[in-house]
Amino acid sequence: MDSLRKNILAIEIARLYYEEHKTQEEIAREIGVSRSTISRSLKRAYEIGAVQIRVVNPYSECSEIAEALRSHFGLDRAIVVPVSRGSEDLIKRDIGTAGADYLTRIARDDLILGVAWGTTLEGLVNALGSPKRARLKVVQLIGSLGRSAAPTDANELARRIAEAFRGEWYLLPVPVVVESAYARDAFLSESTIRDILEMGKRADVALVGIGACDAGSVIVQRGYLTPEEIEAARMAGAVGDICGRFYNIYGEPCKLEFDERTIGITLEDLRAIKRRIGVAGGRRKASAILGALRGRYINVLITDEVTAREVLKLDALKPEEASSNAARELA
Repeated sequence: MDSLRKNILAIEIARLYYEEHKTQEEIAREIGVSRSTISRSLKRAYEIGAVQIRVVNPYSECSEIAEALRSHFGLDRAIVVPVSRGSEDLIKRDIGTAGADYLTRIARDDLILGVAWGTTLEGLVNALGSPKRARLKVVQLIGSLGRSAAPTDANELARRIAEAFRGEWYLLPVPVVVESAYARDAFLSESTIRDILEMGKRADVALVGIGACDAGSVIVQRGYLTPEEIEAARMAGAVGDICGRFYNIYGEPCKLEFDERTIGITLEDLRAIKRRIGVAGGRRKASAILGALRGRYINVLITDEVTAREVLKLDALKPEEASSNAARELA
């Protein structure tokens, strides 16, 4: 009989707590028992089956797509954000927010983070918010895109991430593309430049954007490559770039003239870094993301659901169909 009374009391307390959303203190005052009795009764209500907890994931479909990406491409992690709005800027913001959350979770003191550039990376940096506990060492993986500090530039992104984590920032004070291979070699002869690049190669984590090989690319918009040069890259099979290094749909590096004038880590250097986070979205980047995945230049992908579906769809095509689709995508 005593057990029955306790069960009845537990059910009533559970109803007040879960259905009427009263606090434990309010319930204790209302029925004249202690807070500890309320706590024990809520536990009892769960044990006798009066309260059943069901976890509902509103993003389960995105989770399934993320798992498909992870297992198919052998990734360490895939994060896919839902797309509820059509604006490209809002999609980049949402991807950036997911990226900021992931970076904050893996951050630790003295972790060396190598950073590239990109508009989606800017969204990640904007979402970092208040200063974090971990103190990172943030180094540029590639030269800068201009004389002034643009918000999407590697030097500005690296600086802001270092500030967000109360860490140190290691600047690579050179242009991303110079006029000749001779000029590049002259820059690389400077010990300071070499030391920063070597530090980038030793990074624990690389955080990179993924660029499409078209006239909308940041490197073209900032005047470091001409539309003619990017068209020549496309004709050579390039579909995307990471750190200014171009590759084809199969993830193979493209041999391009301006590659000899680029200052930054190579795709081979990037692949040697243990954790390589690619942050990118938008259907026009599907081929670039697929090439990056096939080349294993990234092992963590953060993207949106529409792009994720397009990447999986494109990967399933026959080689000739994939090439044709990539050409249409970038046209």
